[in-house]
Amino acid sequence: MAERTKAAGARLVLDETLTGFRVARGGAAEAFGISPDVAVFGGVLGGGVAQLAALAWQRDLAATPGDELAPPPSPIAVLAATATLSVLRNDAVHQRLEERGAQLQTGVETLAERFQRHLRCSRLGSVFSLAFARQGVVDGNSFARVDQESWARFLRHTRDGGVLLPTRASSVAFLSHAHGVKDVELIISTMEAALRRMQKEDEA
Repeated sequence: MAERTKAAGARLVLDETLTGFRVARGGAAEAFGISPDVAVFGGVLGGGVAQLAALAWQRDLAATPGDELAPPPSPIAVLAATATLSVLRNDAVHQRLEERGAQLQTGVETLAERFQRHLRCSRLGSVFSLAFARQGVVDGNSFARVDQESWARFLRHTRDGGVLLPTRASSVAFLSHAHGVKDVELIISTMEAALRRMQKEDEA
């Protein structure tokens, strides 16, 4: 990818607003072995404490910020980012996120098979999305075939159980470093109860 953009005389810009620091310490760039010219990072940098974004570029670009950029972040946002990056120095953080993500995916797939529902879990590290679909959701055409009606029912029942999922199926969701084994087990058991209620509704 980097070679193609360079050959075309363009710069490779990687949007890491969702993947930055979540899928790996170096974001999607590290996870997929990409060397972007420019990388954009979003709210995760603030560790859930303050809104913050960052723009980074290769040293050899010798780029300078333009006047149109937002003003400097608040001291609280900078402190939150510093604390977040300090925690992420520990390699165990992303190992834990991967383990909890795999635990969730396995649980969802097991439930889908048990209840014979086309509930799919797409995941990269701690970033995941769920959808009722016969095929994987990979583009606009497959998204158009997602069963949003089933999702609305599932969403209602899981929220009754205290689990908050995105309003629209296949929208991205996240697990955090604060989620432990018991938390994911609770999520899965709540999903199980939701699918059981849906089954009873269909049989009524």
